[in-house]
Amino acid sequence: MNYTTTNLNCINITQLHSAISYIIKPTMETDVQGISEKVRLTKELLDVKKELEKLKKHQKEYKTWLEEMSFIISHKVRSSIAHIQGISGLLNRVKLSASSKILVQFIKRAAQSLSVFTVELSAYIDKKTRILKDRFL
Repeated sequence: MNYTTTNLNCINITQLHSAISYIIKPTMETDVQGISEKVRLTKELLDVKKELEKLKKHQKEYKTWLEEMSFIISHKVRSSIAHIQGISGLLNRVKLSASSKILVQFIKRAAQSLSVFTVELSAYIDKKTRILKDRFL
């Protein structure tokens, strides 16, 4: 081999080394960047998953609260209203003064109004509970 061939061989080897470095280096950097991006996205996904679990827990607690409120309204409040309506009905049967009859009528109207409101409130809570159940749980 003469100097020119050796020089060409060296250039070829140098060029080849440069070319390989050029090809491999971006790939390695890209792989590191890709891994970093995957790590970042995985962390972000885990954070979103935790937040979603929190929201599901809150939704379940809210649904339970709605069911408890529905029970209280349907059984405890409506029971008291029914007692007031029954007593006011009985008071209409007994002999009362004119002013007492007027008071009984006010009580009767108030109990009826309260009864209508509790029915509407129960229906609203039941509707919200069904929506939660259908959408999320």
